[in-house]
Amino acid sequence: MGSVKIKIISVVGKKDTGKTSLTVKIIKELRKRSFKVATIKHSHHMLEMDRENTDTWKHKEAGSETVVGIGSRTFF
Repeated sequence: MGSVKIKIISVVGKKDTGKTSLTVKIIKELRKRSFKVATIKHSHHMLEMDRENTDTWKHKEAGSETVVGIGSRTFF
């Protein structure tokens, strides 16, 4: 079996600067190019799991196959 190359893209920025919108566009483009996509959402505050219109929900809707949420007291 051959080796697997994993590519990592990191989107970092201040609050309300469009990180999630950019991430959703990246996910859609990678899926269009037949890449498998997993995302990790990190936050310093409490996260809610896959409630409609949360960042993790948007990642899943965009096509991320696996979505991980990590908060100050939350992990899912």
